[in-house]
Amino acid sequence: MAITSINSWDGMRNYIFTKLGAPVINIEMTEEQVDLAIEDTIRDFWHYNTGRGNYMDYIIFQTSAGVSEYPISAIRDLKTSATYDDIEAIYDFSVREGLDGLNTLFSPQHILLYDQYVTQGGYPGGPVDNAGIGMTLTNFYTSMMYIESIREAFGKYYRAVWIPGKRVMKIVPTPIDCVQGVIVAYRRELATDLFNDELVRKLSLARAKIQWGRHLNKYGGTLPDGLNINGDAIFNEGKEEEEKYLEWIRSESEPPDFFIA
Repeated sequence: MAITSINSWDGMRNYIFTKLGAPVINIEMTEEQVDLAIEDTIRDFWHYNTGRGNYMDYIIFQTSAGVSEYPISAIRDLKTSATYDDIEAIYDFSVREGLDGLNTLFSPQHILLYDQYVTQGGYPGGPVDNAGIGMTLTNFYTSMMYIESIREAFGKYYRAVWIPGKRVMKIVPTPIDCVQGVIVAYRRELATDLFNDELVRKLSLARAKIQWGRHLNKYGGTLPDGLNINGDAIFNEGKEEEEKYLEWIRSESEPPDFFIA
């Protein structure tokens, strides 16, 4: 038998109903309620699982002189040419940052420390390991003093802030001229691309059990056809599985990428 691949909301919903026992038994849930269980799982996977739920991406951003707020109502995927109206379904700006304010992909601090620590062999056990990391960091911080003085004299500092209620990107302070820069954001995987992830399936199923257990409890343990069923058992099983799979999602997340800035 071929391994089932799911690539649509209908397919994911049918998977949940089938795993719960349909069509052999009646499942006291609407399709909308199952969709909510799946949606909540996708949102948690985006939030907690770096590397599979989201990954670092770069956004080219152009400012205009005297303009501080930039409405963003849609975004175009350069890989597929598709346009998405819900930008927050594509990017998570809560964990984004600008590089050197807005502007560079590779910070001078990062390059400098790499040169001193790796290229020149200052790492512990390296060819010039006289004082190890201590001396390397001393040289690094001394160099930072000079870089900071240069930036204060010649640099431009901007901070990009995403305001979800207004769906605008706010640049602080207001640019006095046109600036093109790079914003680092975490790009979310499309929901349909996550339906075949084992943990997404398991957590969605667990949350459907929780909802189903709540519904069954309204019968007081007896269905209209006289069949006795324990809604509490289904509810509690779903709660236990929810906690377990949420922890798995967090534990399997890759460490977030970072930059020395």
